[in-house]
Amino acid sequence: MTTALSPQHLRFKCVKDSHVQMVDAVTNLPAVIWRGTDIVIDLGLFTSSTVILDVVAPIVTLYLEIHRRRSLPALLSKTVAAANIAITPTSETWLAGSAQNASIALTAAETQFDLAGDGAILDKADFWLVVHIVDNAGKKITWGVANLTVEEDAAQNDLDVVPMSNPNWRINDGELQLWNPTQSKYQTFYPLGTAGQETIAWGAGED
Repeated sequence: MTTALSPQHLRFKCVKDSHVQMVDAVTNLPAVIWRGTDIVIDLGLFTSSTVILDVVAPIVTLYLEIHRRRSLPALLSKTVAAANIAITPTSETWLAGSAQNASIALTAAETQFDLAGDGAILDKADFWLVVHIVDNAGKKITWGVANLTVEEDAAQNDLDVVPMSNPNWRINDGELQLWNPTQSKYQTFYPLGTAGQETIAWGAGED
């Protein structure tokens, strides 16, 4: 029997008021995802280390946010309304991996996080994931935090190549052109000559 393929699942046991970072319950390791892939994040909302949520009130909205740094605005924010938070899971069904209070899907476009750091493109980078709620009195309660590592898989993700901020070359009609700062124009660069007798030739400047 062939197992059906599905997007990567992360499962986080969120223990209210805990300052211990969550790990992925699927692997029991800090969470790692490939950049630019679809994933699903399952949340178990625990009111203590052993007791899972069984009453939605007074929750109004649950938020999942991903930040590059804790002090910066969220790069991604997902919400789950109280009506979509399940209260049927038990501690046992959560542990068995068969039930959760909420599942949040992230698309490949949403996990296309910028891995640039300190002027370089990184193979992987760490992000900050936080789960919190707002109750019917407008109070905010943090329910879980985790380090999320995003790793480049080199699959190119069907994206256009990101252009350089100040390119000094371009491809124009299939020809390589280099920027001439004196003329403030691009010039076609090409070799001429037989083997061992090559010379460099330049075309006229072009805007």
